[in-house]
Order: sequence, then structure tokens, then C-alpha cells
Amino acid sequence: YVEASQGLARLILTSPGAPDPLSRLRFAFRRCLSRDPDLAEASTLEQLLSDALTEYTSSRDKAVQMATNPLGPAPAGVDVAELAAWTVVSNVVLNMDEFLMRR
Repeated sequence: YVEASQGLARLILTSPGAPDPLSRLRFAFRRCLSRDPDLAEASTLEQLLSDALTEYTSSRDKAVQMATNPLGPAPAGVDVAELAAWTVVSNVVLNMDEFLMRR
């Protein structure tokens, strides 16, 4: 799941569109769940993103580990701390029951 989360995070950060967190969350939800996040989901994941970004900004080694192992180097021009934070958020989206279950 870490590799899949890294891949989704890279897709989120390199896809065209508005660079604000809510637009990026909508992109991830549409891509994985075919819907937009509701208000509670968006709020929770924006807080997780903020917390993760704070942690990874202060610890570059942790950021590099989360963002690049095992997938490989970050894409050119992408901030490693931001990529690591989006990897954490992507992992949550990919682990939602709605993503894992066929209905």
C-alpha cells in the first residue's frame, strides 16, 4: 500500500488543476471513489495533511523515506515534504472501505 500511496500522491501533485488542498482531495476522491469527499472527510483529511506536512517539513530524512521508498526519486519540481504528506493522505483514501469493497 505504501507504493500505491506514493503513486497516487505523485499523481495528485503532478496533475493539472488548482493547487489548493481541497481541489487535490477532490481529485483523489474522484479518481479512487468516483465521488467528492463530504465535508467531514475533507476536514479530517485536510487536518491530516497539515499535520503530516508540519512533521515532514521539520524532518527531511523522514520525508524522503516516506516519499521515495520503494517507488524511487520524487518527480522533478515536487517538494519531498509535500509528497510525503500527500502519501499519508493517499494511504487513508486507499484504505477506505468504499475503495476496497465492491458494491
